[in-house]
Amino acid sequence: MPRRKKTPGTALVPSTSPRSYPVAGTTIQLTQLHIVPNRHPAGRGPWTDGPDKLAWTDQATGLACTILRDDDGTLGGYVGLGPNHPLFGFSHDAIPGTFGIGVHGGLDYGKACDGGPEATSVCHPEQTGADPLWWFGFTCNRNTDLVPGKPVREQGIGAENGRTYKTVGYVYGETVKLAAQLKAADGKEGGASGVPLNLSPSQPVGLDPGQKR
Repeated sequence: MPRRKKTPGTALVPSTSPRSYPVAGTTIQLTQLHIVPNRHPAGRGPWTDGPDKLAWTDQATGLACTILRDDDGTLGGYVGLGPNHPLFGFSHDAIPGTFGIGVHGGLDYGKACDGGPEATSVCHPEQTGADPLWWFGFTCNRNTDLVPGKPVREQGIGAENGRTYKTVGYVYGETVKLAAQLKAADGKEGGASGVPLNLSPSQPVGLDPGQKR
């Protein structure tokens, strides 16, 4: 795997020094935490104090998980699988329905570690001898999602009434749900994750009428 470069102007927690991070009514031990100024949305909103990348290992399943902000300001959730998983190497749109994979908007990502800068890449921290991972994920820039990097007036009819910004808490809930589904697809049982699988622990939020972006 090519060595990744750190993106200038980011704050991070080194992967060798996990730190506790409260999210959605629970606490996770991070392996990465990044603030990426050129991806963070401008203006005040529910995204203002949130990070742009979180990475951790889900205690319930043992799978690597990542929340990453895209260039448009929305968040996405990703789960990494090792080479022994039956879905390793699958395209996101080639997974049989019998596996029961269902998350926000459906899967739209299925790739190997991308090897880019750590702060903006879907990849696990570099570890000597670590197995390669294959990542499945979803993004939150669908028809029902508010995109903070795009003026509301350009997001389609009814955007002010129907679209909501998917917060870190919401994306966390969907990410651990995806991890549980992928673990089950491997024919192994996972423990309790601390977040009910049928519950998004942090509700998506819209903009107040007077709120500017």
